Amino acid sequence: MITRVIKRDGREVVFNIEKIASAIHKALDASTETNIKDPAQPRSQTSMELATVVAEQIDQTGQRCPSIEQIQDTVEQVLMESGFPETAKRYILYRSQRTRVREMKTHLMQTFHAMNPLSTPETDPAAAGRLKTGSLTSRTASDLLENYGQTGACSYNLLYVLSPELSQAHQNLDLFVHHLETYALTFADFPLDLRPLFAGGFCSGLASIRQPSDIRSYAALAGVAAASIRQEISGHVYLVHFDRAMADGVRATQQRLLARYSNWLAPQQARALVQEDTALATYQAMDAILNQFKTQSFQSLSGNSQTCILFGLETDPEGRMVTEKLLDAAGKVPPEDPVHAQQNRQPRLIFRLAAGVNLQPQDPNYDLFQRACRCCAQTGQPEFAFADPPMTNLATVTINLPRCAILARNDLNLFYHRLEHLLSLAINALLERYKIMQSLGAGSFPFLCGQSGTAEDLDRADAGVLASHLAKGSLAIGLTGLAETLVSLVGRHHGQSREAERLGLELVRMMQQVCSDASDQHGLSFQLLADCDPLVAKAFAASDRRTYGQIAGVTSHQAYTPGFSLPCRPVIKNLDRIRLESPYHQLVDAGRVLRICRSSETATTPDSIATFVQQASGSGVGQMIFDSLGE
Repeated sequence: MITRVIKRDGREVVFNIEKIASAIHKALDASTETNIKDPAQPRSQTSMELATVVAEQIDQTGQRCPSIEQIQDTVEQVLMESGFPETAKRYILYRSQRTRVREMKTHLMQTFHAMNPLSTPETDPAAAGRLKTGSLTSRTASDLLENYGQTGACSYNLLYVLSPELSQAHQNLDLFVHHLETYALTFADFPLDLRPLFAGGFCSGLASIRQPSDIRSYAALAGVAAASIRQEISGHVYLVHFDRAMADGVRATQQRLLARYSNWLAPQQARALVQEDTALATYQAMDAILNQFKTQSFQSLSGNSQTCILFGLETDPEGRMVTEKLLDAAGKVPPEDPVHAQQNRQPRLIFRLAAGVNLQPQDPNYDLFQRACRCCAQTGQPEFAFADPPMTNLATVTINLPRCAILARNDLNLFYHRLEHLLSLAINALLERYKIMQSLGAGSFPFLCGQSGTAEDLDRADAGVLASHLAKGSLAIGLTGLAETLVSLVGRHHGQSREAERLGLELVRMMQQVCSDASDQHGLSFQLLADCDPLVAKAFAASDRRTYGQIAGVTSHQAYTPGFSLPCRPVIKNLDRIRLESPYHQLVDAGRVLRICRSSETATTPDSIATFVQQASGSGVGQMIFDSLGE
């Protein structure tokens, strides 16, 4: 007779047949099956009878202290033999889910243990090994607490919020759910226009801020505003029309200084001194705000978020001064040290371009474009953008395209079948996340919703401000590693053969059509994103390399090529790169980035940068980045 049971952790506990009956009862409820011999028999009685049979079968083996796994195996066998096949399936599914939960909890505890400062290489070699492969580079108390919270939130969302299929796909890296730690809390990227925010002052979410009075206070409050919104979202903050907003601060400074100097200087001398002091104050303000963002003084919900400053189109003297001094301050910043990338993260500077404004020598801001090219040649910044400022990005799911190709084994039908399945899974995931966002109250966004009324307005869960932001937002499906995908399918990427070029366009066109159909079907904005997140590309490549080994031109790279970009090696002439990549810029909705690799073979002087940008201006390219991926 069974008296005790061995649990999974090795402990022995008293045998309780009612626990077996309870598990069978849950499976019966899920299957709605009844006892064939007595359909009217209550499920509680049926469950106890089946549990008794389980105990008897184990007892017949002579075991007095079976393990939990042995008992569960016997339960499955008894259910099948007793005419409850659907109940057996439900029990197997329940058992699988419970196993998954236990394994993830164990993994979570191991991760927490690795993050513990006491788990040093000397005291725990296993923890040291986990740290080497993880991203835990900072060990301050604040960073450790943040890591604990984000890791726990990710684990909870994988276990209890995401569907089992989506959770498994994310863990297997068939696809990647961005900002998983804030899945049920907020949305991702947000464009912020400072000018209407500063008019009359604003609410930071914690306090009311009065209208700034000069360029220094304008810059300081721009930092406050960016910090406030970054506390409420998980992605990037785009400070759109930055030069236009800061130009008001320049004008306020000029007026204040002119009123002061006019009391003791002649008008001409006063104006000259005002211009000189305003230029100095503007430079100091721009330098301060860059350092503010560079040192990561403001915490965000995601360690991967950045502040992006968009500027370059203002042609009035005050706006031009802001652009000039911002570039001067950025030009004195050394290029980012990759060893300390997380501790020395620069804000993204994005110089906007427009015909008739700054692209040709006769344009009013052409000199500022030349200054931006000099700054880019020295530091790699700014980026150059032809497209309009981004809209609110609510959520992103990126698909591992190269893995689809690897598993297809040169079979295009199999490739498209798997891709369609992952696209469907991504769309369903984004729809579920959108429903969660709709359930959030305006109180979760005190800064975002706090600019339109009183505290009573903020407390209303159905605040129209939040609903408006959600309605204007987009749901993005990301693609990355197109080059490696094509190499796996046809042996060459889209810069090496016409066949691969045609297939690449066909593939992206198909994904764009799926997004368009989803938008029409659900009445939401689904967008195709060329994902440029290096961490996702690196994680996909590392996972596929572990699973499928070294595949030349595919997993042999440390990271997959971002989005639809061509690889930097071997070197491709920039005119050819523009010609080959520009059609993709017209197919995708976001992430339209042309990457020019800064390498020993590619000159990156100010003149060459200006030439590349002008050559790309009429080709439909959305944005240009001069980076060092090829090195």
